[in-house]
Formats: sequence, structure tokens, C-alpha cells
Amino acid sequence: MQKIYFLIASMFYMVLFGLRVFEYPGIAKFCIPTFVLLTALYSFANAKDRTLKQGSLLLTLALAFAFCADVVINFFPNLPGVAIFCAVHICLIVYYLKKKPLERKEVLYIIPILAINIMFCIAIFPHITSKLFVYCISAYMLLLTLMLWRAICLFRDKNNLKIILGSTLFYLGDIAVIMMLPYGNSTALNVETWATYPPALFLLSLSSET
Repeated sequence: MQKIYFLIASMFYMVLFGLRVFEYPGIAKFCIPTFVLLTALYSFANAKDRTLKQGSLLLTLALAFAFCADVVINFFPNLPGVAIFCAVHICLIVYYLKKKPLERKEVLYIIPILAINIMFCIAIFPHITSKLFVYCISAYMLLLTLMLWRAICLFRDKNNLKIILGSTLFYLGDIAVIMMLPYGNSTALNVETWATYPPALFLLSLSSET
């Protein structure tokens, strides 16, 4: 099943990446939610545990929320799709905590991530005129920080490599999207977004097997 999934997802991703990078948004907006839905379905179908006890259902919910967010962003741009992405990260944070409960010493691991994100916010906030956007980005960056931190805390188990890599790519993709607000939809940011976001969800969907 994994080989078939990998083949279908790879073909989908190449088409999706080409459509987004070479600016065919009219077709791409149908491909993006379909790809994300595929990751959610695989996560659910191949999960070792489909209950909240070990958290695998939370991973499926996170991917399902990502699908809903992409549908909203692509077809209903006036609705708050970003708010749904907040639900994605909340599900991932809780999922990671299910896999490994918080230890006191792990609080130190968040310091460098938090420092990087604070510097990032300090750099871009002067270029954002809307105070509402500043508040929303601050809240979203906090969720990104917590999500990446909890993923990195899983490093002792090599089976969690897909989670760590997928979460890092998710973080980088979201950073690129946030940078588009003050700096516009440049080619470099567009490439970074689509080089990271779909592979992130693909890797996370594979983590349901462990």
C-alpha cells in the first residue's frame, strides 16, 4: 500500500509543483486540496491506532483540517482559512505530546526556536501596515514554535524522523507564506512554499504507521 501511495503522491506533487511555480492557479486550486485529502485518507487507513489514546486520530484530524483550510483558501478566499491552519497545528502539538509527554528539561529546547521566531517577527512587522495582521501572525508564530518544538523533542526515537522532517518543512513553508504578506508573492517564496508544504504533509501522513 505504501508503494502505491508513494507513486500516486509523487505524481500528484510533480504536477502540483509545476502548476504553482509556473503560475497556473486556476488548475492548481483543484490539485492542492486533492493532494492534502489523499494524505489524510492514507493517514487514517494506515494508522496503527485510530483512537485518541495514542493520538493517531489527531494526526488524521490535522491533515483533514489542512484539507479544509486549502479548500477555503482556494475557493472561498474571504473566509478565514488561516484560522483552520491554527487547528492543524493544535492537533499536531497534542499528537506529539501523546507520543512523548513533556519533560522539564525539554523547556530548554524551545529557547533557540523562540529566539529565531522573535527575530523573524521583529524583521517583518515594520513592513506590515495592518495591526490585525501583526496580532494574527504573532499568534500563528506561537503555534508554529510550539509545533516545531514538540516535534524536535521526539528526536531520541529514530522512528520519529518523518515527524521531525515533516514538521520542519511545514514550518519553513509557513514562514515563506508569512513573508509574502510584506514582500509579495515572489518566485523564490513561491518555490519555497511548494517545495516544502506538500512534502511536509506527505511525511507526516507516513508517521501514522509508527
